[in-house]
Amino acid sequence: MLLPSIGQAFEEKGSTLLGAKQVNNNYILKINNGEGVVDLFRAKQGGPFFFECLTYRWKEHVGPNDDFHLGYRSYEEARPWVEGDQVGRLAALIAPKNRERIEAQVEEEIRAAIACAEDEPFPEARELLTDVTGD
Repeated sequence: MLLPSIGQAFEEKGSTLLGAKQVNNNYILKINNGEGVVDLFRAKQGGPFFFECLTYRWKEHVGPNDDFHLGYRSYEEARPWVEGDQVGRLAALIAPKNRERIEAQVEEEIRAAIACAEDEPFPEARELLTDVTGD
């Protein structure tokens, strides 16, 4: 069952206090260049508005693996999101030498973050419940 869309509800019912727009395509440049956002912003005279961009999780909830074998969703359901990958789409728009430089910088940041995490000691058991919300 799909959850109700907040942006869609605002669009359908209207709101005099808060404008809303739901974007159900994942094309980042189209989102950035329009999708009614500028018009909505102007209509609200620069006031607040709710901009809902639909997304889809490709991998398992926690971790880097696929979870289609668990049976609660299929690859066919994910296919449009995977084929419409915005990282690949944007990468294709960047000159190869610039893209290589950016990718090398990102890889180095990832390596440094992993090294930092691996160098840190594990937290003590008494820290298990620190900063947990819902108290």
